[in-house]
Amino acid sequence: LAVMEVEAWFLAEYTHFERIHADLNPTRIQQELGFHPEHDDMQLRDNPSLDLDRAYRIVDDIYDKSRANAQRTIDALNYAIVRDKITCKLPSLHALVDVVVRFFS
Repeated sequence: LAVMEVEAWFLAEYTHFERIHADLNPTRIQQELGFHPEHDDMQLRDNPSLDLDRAYRIVDDIYDKSRANAQRTIDALNYAIVRDKITCKLPSLHALVDVVVRFFS
């Protein structure tokens, strides 16, 4: 039920990793952890929050479900990419974005 974890959406927004740390990118994540956030379906990950933590630990950082860590990741997201690219791949996120857009329209 990874789709139920917001961290699957964080993983899918692959450009945020370099804003967390300049040496962290999807290719390095694939080399170190065996999955590619840009090309693989992040909804299929068994434990997205653990994957996010493992990715950040590559550069000696961490992710946990604390407000501060979640906010840092949220602040690093590129919302244009979320809206224009990621929602096409993640139906659950697409539904949420549609609701938000309709609310503010």
